[in-house]
Amino acid sequence: MQIIDLTGFPALLRHFTGQPEPEPTFFVLVDWINNLWSYGEFASDDFAKLVDRAVNEVTGAQAGAPQECAVLLARLRDLVTDECPVCVDPLIDARIRIPVSVLPACAHGFHLVCIADWLARTAVAHAQPSCPSCRAGIDLAALPPALVGEVTARITGPGDGPLATSMISLHGIAESGELIQLVRRYNAESEGTGVGRRTALLDEVAAAVTEFAESARITGTRLWAVAELTADCRQRCEHLAAFCEQHPERTEALLARVGDYWGAMSQMRVLGEIRDALRALGQSYEDLLPGLDLTTAHSDVTDFHDRLRTRYDGPADHDDASAEVFWLCLERIPAVVLTVLDAVDERVRLLGDGVLVARREAALVLDQVRLIRGR
Repeated sequence: MQIIDLTGFPALLRHFTGQPEPEPTFFVLVDWINNLWSYGEFASDDFAKLVDRAVNEVTGAQAGAPQECAVLLARLRDLVTDECPVCVDPLIDARIRIPVSVLPACAHGFHLVCIADWLARTAVAHAQPSCPSCRAGIDLAALPPALVGEVTARITGPGDGPLATSMISLHGIAESGELIQLVRRYNAESEGTGVGRRTALLDEVAAAVTEFAESARITGTRLWAVAELTADCRQRCEHLAAFCEQHPERTEALLARVGDYWGAMSQMRVLGEIRDALRALGQSYEDLLPGLDLTTAHSDVTDFHDRLRTRYDGPADHDDASAEVFWLCLERIPAVVLTVLDAVDERVRLLGDGVLVARREAALVLDQVRLIRGR
C-alpha cells in the first residue's frame, strides 16, 4: 500500500536519483511512510516526524521541480492535517503519542481507540462491520493485531477496553501551559501500563485539572470584583467632574462643598481597594503603566484627599492663593485617576479572557477523562 506514490513525479525522481548518496534520504523516508501505513499500526508522533523530514527534503528540491514539489508537499501536509473521521480530532499530532490504526481494505486511518470503539459497537449490535469513512466492508480477521485486541477487549470487558491504550488529546488545548504539561505527562507515563496504573494516573489528572479550573474560577471572581471597583471609581470621578463643571465660580464656599463631596465619595478608599485587589492577582499599578510614575500619582491623590479634609476639618485658612492651588489639584487628579482606571480595565479584560480560555480547556480535558473512564 503506497500512501505516497512517486510515479507521477519524474523531475523530482531525477533530482533525488542524481544525488551522490547510494540511497538518497528522501526515498528512505517515503518508504518508511508507506511501510508504516501499510503495516497499519504506528504512533502519531513517529509518523509526523517522518513526514516533517520528507517535507524538508522536498522543500529543498523546489528549484529543480517547482510544480511537482508543490503537489507532493500538499499531499504530505494532508497526511498530518487530516482528522480522525470518528472523533474529528487531528489524526496525526507531533506533540503527543497517539496510537493510529489503518484499515487494510480501504487504507483509511483512525485513532486506534476511536476505530476500536466503532467496531465494538457494530459487533455488539450484530451489524456488518464497515469503515466509518467509506462504508467498505471490514474483514475482522485481517485487521492489525493491536486493533483486534482492542475490539476484543471492548466486547468481552467493556470496563477495561478504553483504559488499555487511550490517550488524552490536546486538540483545542493551546493556551493553558499547565494543562498541556499535565496531559503530556499523563500520555507519557500511561503508555504501556496496565489498567490499574492508568486508572490511578487518570485520577491524578482529574484532581489536578479540577484544582486548575477552581483556581481559574477564583481568579475570575476576583477580576469581577476589580471591574466593579473600577466602574465605581470611574463613576465617582465623573460625578465630581460634573459637579465642578456645574459650579464654575470657584468660591471658597464651593471649595468647601467640593471637599465635603470628595470625602463623602471616599475616592481614596476605592483606589486603595483596587490596588489591593490587583496585588492579590499578582498585578500592580507599576506593571500596568510602566511609563507613568503611579506611585507618585497615588501619593498625589492621597495627599489631595488629606489636604481637603485638613482644610475643612481643621483650622480655617481662607486665602485666594490657597484656594487656587486646590482648584488646580482638583482639575489634575481626576485625569490621573482615569488614566489608571483605563489601564486597570484593559488588564482585567485580558486576564478575564485568559480565565475563560483556561476554564474551557480544563472542561475539555475533564470530558476526555470521563470518556476514557467510561462514565
